This record gives sequence, structure tokens and C-alpha cells, in this order.
Amino acid sequence: MEDFWRSLTHYQLLEVSRNATVEECKQQRDLMLTVWHPDKAPEQYKSIVTDRTTAIVQAFKVLSDIDARTRYDLSLPPEEVDELVFSETIQNVPTVWKKMAAWMAKEDVGRPFHRTMAYKAGDLLDKHQQPSDKQKKWMLEAWELAIHDGFDPESDGFDN
Repeated sequence: MEDFWRSLTHYQLLEVSRNATVEECKQQRDLMLTVWHPDKAPEQYKSIVTDRTTAIVQAFKVLSDIDARTRYDLSLPPEEVDELVFSETIQNVPTVWKKMAAWMAKEDVGRPFHRTMAYKAGDLLDKHQQPSDKQKKWMLEAWELAIHDGFDPESDGFDN
């Protein structure tokens, strides 16, 4: 089992993207250490949990130090380019989602949650990150509400 933890990248251990901020890494480290705390593990799994906890701490140590992280990133293979997040090309333009969120607030379309998810979609696209399946469902629901109520994603000079 020890070899398994060694096969994961620091990003995989912390379950963050390669462009995660130090603060995002810290939050994830804290969460992971809460979940994988050796004192919470049954006796037969303590060594495995301790190995993972050690790996999590080491991963954060590297990712939180800019010089160490830069050296580490250079040792990794290039990150694969993700497929488009959404099926329509215009839906993959971050500024369109942010404009849509502002339009939804101004026109009082959908619930505040929908506007938040629209803005979050733009933010994730800006960072080249994928939304979770649940987030994507809510983002597409916000998209449908906005389009249904008159939002034009191609207006005001927004192009693919």
C-alpha cells in the first residue's frame, strides 16, 4: 500500500488541480488531515492511514513553497489538455458566464444560487478547471434559465 501513495502526484494526493493556489492547497490539506487522521482509523489500518497522512503533509510542504513547487512541476509530464467543459463553444468562454451572472442579477432571473453558479463557471473556465458533475448540472440549469429569459450570449461583442 505504501507504493500506491508514492505513485500519486502531490496534486493527486491533495486532490487539487495543478494551478491551485497555496490557500486552496492548505484548505485541502487541512480537510484531508481531518479525514485521514490516524487516531480515527481502526487499528488494522493505522499504518496505511499514517502513510497517507505523511504523504499529504509532504505534498503540501512542496506545493506551498514556490521554489520547491516550480522544481516539482518541471519533473512532471505535461498536463493533458482537457476536453471542452461544455458542449457549446460559446459556453466555454469565461467572460460570457460572468456577463450572464451579472445580467441574471440585474434582470432578477433565477435564484441567487443560479447566479453564483454562473459566475463560478466563468471562474473555473478562467482557471482551466473542470466543474464537478453536480456543479455542471447547476451551471447548465442557470444557462437554460438565462437563455429562456432572454440572455443573448453572443451580444455586445462576445465571440467564440
